[in-house]
Amino acid sequence: MSEIRERIITIALSYVGQLEKYDNIGWKDSNFQLKMEGIGWYDGAAWCGFFQKLVWTEAYTTGNQIVLPSSQAIESAWADAKTIPSSYPKDEEKNAIKLYKDKKLGGWAPVTKDQKSLGNVKPGDLVVFASGHGEILIQTYKTQGKITSFDSVGGNSGEKVSYNKNLKLEGNKWYPAIKGFAQVIIPN
Repeated sequence: MSEIRERIITIALSYVGQLEKYDNIGWKDSNFQLKMEGIGWYDGAAWCGFFQKLVWTEAYTTGNQIVLPSSQAIESAWADAKTIPSSYPKDEEKNAIKLYKDKKLGGWAPVTKDQKSLGNVKPGDLVVFASGHGEILIQTYKTQGKITSFDSVGGNSGEKVSYNKNLKLEGNKWYPAIKGFAQVIIPN
């Protein structure tokens, strides 16, 4: 697994359990609150996309209390990678498609029945649900080369940052179907 993917996963996992006060008005941990405000979150805003943005920002640049600052090579990819995460995850599809079209970097992998476009989906990618919710992909489970389920870490999927196990591409009674995955930009 690439270093940037490992950084994204480690940072996402380090925030599991961060509790919000209630109804998108902030967090019990004042340091986490400051980080989220620094990334653009504001009082009352749904925060799943801001959480994705925080994780990718720290992974490509400063690190956090668990992960050291990135290497020059990883940070050099941030100029392009930062165009993908969005405070509104539905925008990640057009952001990823534009970056791929303009620079042949990353990509958008839409979920289709045949899963043709999901071959390059890997941990660290951004998961975009049909509802507009977003999370960080942690692990995929496959049968005969096709993704049967996955684990992710997401903010605003309840009142905390949660590790969500065994989610299905087609959704279930708690989660909507997956629209697609915005792929990590790997440094040269």
